[in-house]
Amino acid sequence: MGGSIVVNGNAEPPKASTTPKIERYWQSPEAQRLLVEANKLRFGSAGKPLSDADRSTREWQQQLTDFLSQLADWTPNQEKAEADFYHQKCVVFEALIELITPGEQRDKTLQAYIDFITNSNLQQQSPVEWFMHAHSMLERVRSTNNGEPAKLLDAFQSSGNPVLALYSALEKTFGGKLPSWVTLSN
Repeated sequence: MGGSIVVNGNAEPPKASTTPKIERYWQSPEAQRLLVEANKLRFGSAGKPLSDADRSTREWQQQLTDFLSQLADWTPNQEKAEADFYHQKCVVFEALIELITPGEQRDKTLQAYIDFITNSNLQQQSPVEWFMHAHSMLERVRSTNNGEPAKLLDAFQSSGNPVLALYSALEKTFGGKLPSWVTLSN
């Protein structure tokens, strides 16, 4: 019944109030400040992406350390809704993991991300929204040079979170592909 909502067995056309509300991110002063600082980590003064060499400098590493401290201090009460905070912070973590070269700092940032998602209330409130970012992070590291997807899957496995551990086991077993015995139907 495309375009209809079934209520008590009767099909009714959707009401205008069923239109989804669009929430704009990066609107709070703290979110805007973090977005500006995150962009400085990605782009040079000419607006071009920084090279690996640029991101290996002591100055960039100090900017990263300062930024990670600010990110750690960002709290849900600084945003309109906890879900908005969760989505924005996950996006920042995903971008950082992509930028930071493999090594101790990336490992620490990855652990901070795992700690953040495993402790989020969104897992109980909206499991699909919560899980979307774990999946997105894995896809992002798979498509990034030196992304280390195996390290992310190991972190999921050892996170203590049963959903992330199961996801890791499935990914390690099937490599992101459905087994031949799984069929999808409408």
